[in-house]
Amino acid sequence: MCGINGLVDFSAPPQGGGRIIKKMNDALAHRGPDGEGVFTSVSGCVTLGSRRLSIVDVAEGGMPIKREYKGHEYAIVANAEFFNHKELRGKLEGKYTFATHSDVEVALYAYIEWGDACVEHLHGQFAFLVYDGSKNRVFLARDRVGIKPLYYGLLAHTLIVSSEPKGILAHPDFRREPDREAIADYFLGILALGKSEPLDRSFFEGIRSLPPGSRAYFDHTGLSVERYHDVSLVRRERPEKELAAEMRREVSRAVLEQIPEEVAYGVGLSGGLDSSIVTVVAARSPTRPSAASAIRCEGGDNPDYEYAKLVAQRERIPLLAPVLSSKDLIRDVDRLVAALDRPFDSVRELGLFGMYRTLHDAGCKVALIGEGSDEFNLGYYYALPGFNEAREACATADGLRSLLKTRVPDVVRYFSPQFLNERVVEEAIDRNVRDYYEGCPAGDSLDRMEYYYIKKFLKGRLDMHDRCAMAHAVEARVPFCDDGVIETSLSVPPRFNLKDETEKAVLRSAFRDMLPEEVVNRRKYGLPESKDTKLHRLVIEAFDAAVAEADAAVWDIIDKTYADTMRKLADERVTEAENGTASPHSLTAPPAISKPLEFRIRHLFVLLTFLRWYRLYFVEKLFS
Repeated sequence: MCGINGLVDFSAPPQGGGRIIKKMNDALAHRGPDGEGVFTSVSGCVTLGSRRLSIVDVAEGGMPIKREYKGHEYAIVANAEFFNHKELRGKLEGKYTFATHSDVEVALYAYIEWGDACVEHLHGQFAFLVYDGSKNRVFLARDRVGIKPLYYGLLAHTLIVSSEPKGILAHPDFRREPDREAIADYFLGILALGKSEPLDRSFFEGIRSLPPGSRAYFDHTGLSVERYHDVSLVRRERPEKELAAEMRREVSRAVLEQIPEEVAYGVGLSGGLDSSIVTVVAARSPTRPSAASAIRCEGGDNPDYEYAKLVAQRERIPLLAPVLSSKDLIRDVDRLVAALDRPFDSVRELGLFGMYRTLHDAGCKVALIGEGSDEFNLGYYYALPGFNEAREACATADGLRSLLKTRVPDVVRYFSPQFLNERVVEEAIDRNVRDYYEGCPAGDSLDRMEYYYIKKFLKGRLDMHDRCAMAHAVEARVPFCDDGVIETSLSVPPRFNLKDETEKAVLRSAFRDMLPEEVVNRRKYGLPESKDTKLHRLVIEAFDAAVAEADAAVWDIIDKTYADTMRKLADERVTEAENGTASPHSLTAPPAISKPLEFRIRHLFVLLTFLRWYRLYFVEKLFS
C-alpha cells in the first residue's frame, strides 16, 4: 500500500510540478515510509508521485512504474493490493515483458491490454492513476466498495489527485473552504441513522472523492466520472446448509488470499463474531499472524476484551491490548483529526487509532480485520434504525425522508444561520434518499435499507480504518469486502440470517465448529466506547480548552450560543452519572430516531473535534 499523488494539465505543463508533487508526497509520508518516487511525462504535462509501504515485491516494487509500449509512454501509481496479480501475470506474460514481481506492474499492463475494462479483471482493494501517452489522458479507478481512498480537485485546467485531502491541501494554490454540504450530511448522520458522509465529497470545498466502484478520465476536454460497478442484492433460494457451506468457502478463501507473503501481519480482534472468524482462519493457515490486537479503554465495561482473549488463547496468538487511559485518548484527538482531515464523533475511533499503533509497534505491516460483514449480512438489524426499529416508518422513500427530516432542526442548531440552513440539510436528505434508497435496484424495503447502509455507513467505516491504519504505516485488509464474499452474503434470504433475535445466522452456522460457543452465540455489540465518567469529564475540559483557543472566525460557522448550551448540558448529565442519579450508559447509548433527540456525550465530542479541525486546518494551516 502507498500514498499516491498526481498533477495533470494538458493545456500547459504545471509550473513547478516536480516541486509541488514532492510537497504532496511529504504530506503523505505516513502512508509510505519505505520509499518515494516521482514521474514526469516527456511532455511535462503529467507529474505523478508516490510514497511506498513495501508489502509485495519488497525489493523491486518501487513506484511510479513507467513503461514504453508501441512507442507510447505509460506510467502508474497505485495504492493497491491486487490479490489476483499472479493469475493475471500468467495471462499477460506472453505479450508483455515484466521487470518486477510487483502487482502494480501487472495492473499497468492490464490497463494497456484491456483499457478502461481493466477494472473488470482486477481483484482486490485499490485506487490507482495511469498516464496513457497513447491517448494523452490519465485514467483513475477505485475498487468496488471503496476500501482504498482517492480524492481529486480541479484548479482551472489542472487536475490534482491524492490518496488523502491533505495531499491536495499541500498544493500552494488550493484555497481552503469548509464544504457545508458534506458537513450537513455528516451531522445528519450523527443525529439520525449513524455515521454517514457523501460518497463523492470531502470536508473541503472543491476536494471530491472518487466514489466506490467508479473510474474517471481526464484529458484536454476535462474530467468525466462514471460508475462501473454497483452492489447487487440478488437473493437465491437454497437450502440453509448449502448457503452456510458456500459462506465458509468464500470467507476462508478471502482470508487466506489476503495473508501477505513477504511481511509480518496481525489481526484486529474485537472479540465479536466477524473478527474472530478472520482470526481463526488466519491462525490455522500455514502463515500465522504475529499478533492480535484488541481495544481496551480505561473504566469501560465492554466485554469484548474477554471474548478476544478467549479466541486468542485458544488459537495460541499473542493478544496485545494495552489499556488506553482517558488521558491517552484525549491526547490523540488532534492526531486523529490530522489523520482523517475531518472531525469525528466518538472515542471509539480513538480506540481504533490505538489498536493500529499497537500492531505497528509489534512489527506488523498488514492487519486483517472483520469490517464489512455487518453491512452485507444484516449485522445492524437490531442496532440501527430502518430495520427492527422504525422499520414501518422506513418502508417507503417518503417515510424515510419524513423520518430524517425530523432531525433537521437538531442539525441546524449547531451552526450559524449564514453557514447552514434547513434547506441545505433537506437537500442532503433528498439526495441520500434518491441515491441510496430509491437507487437500490431491489424493491423490498429491507433490501433498500441494507443498500442504504452499505452505501452510506460502510464508506465511513472503511475510511476510518484506512486512515487509522495508514497513520501508523499499517495496511488494513478486509476479507468480508471481497467480491465473492459480498456476492454470497447478499444472496442469503433475510429470513435465514434473522433468527432467535440474533443476526448473521448463516455466518454463525458456517463457522460454528471453529469458534468458542460463547463467541458464536454473541449478539452484535458495538466497538468499545468508554462509559468512564472520568473520560467524559476530560471531554468537557478539552472542549473548554478548544473554545478558549478558537479563532473568532469559527463562530461564523458554529453557533456559539448553542455550543455553550451543549457544554452546560454535558456537565449536567456527567454530574448525574458521577452522582449515581443516572446511568453512565445513558451518555453513550444510541438515541432512537423515532423519539425526540436525547443528549449523548458524542454530541459535545463532535463539537470538540470540529473546533480542533478548524484550528488545525484553517488557522494553523496544517499540510500547507
